[in-house]
Parts: sequence; C-alpha cells; structure tokens
Amino acid sequence: MAQVITGLFLIAFGLWGFFDAWHYVLDVLKGGSSIVLVFFGVLSLAVAIYSPDKLMQMDTNSNSDTNNS
Repeated sequence: MAQVITGLFLIAFGLWGFFDAWHYVLDVLKGGSSIVLVFFGVLSLAVAIYSPDKLMQMDTNSNSDTNNS
C-alpha cells in the first residue's frame, strides 16, 4: 500500500512540476529534438552502410574461407 501512495504522490508531484515549469519543458523538448534527429540520422546511415544482408554475406564469406583452408 505504501508503494501505491508513494507512486501516486510522485505522479502528482511530477505533473505539477511539468505544468509549473512548462517553458522549461518546451526548451528541453526543442533541444532534445535536434539530438534525437542527429541520432536517427547516424543510425540510418549506419544501417545503409552496414545492412544486415552485407553483414551476413561477409560472415558467410569468412566461414567459407576457413572451411576451404
């Protein structure tokens, strides 16, 4: 029961802080969105360069080289 009361208190306190400092929340969202965009850009380039098909093909080639020798 103590965890439920603590959880409800923390949710209420967090919501109060969220609405009380709304302009700070917007600043964090604006700053965080550019970081997220850069992260997904790097991720998409990594997927394009190191696609699973290429990695599987490289793995197959390395296994066939060790089997042939």
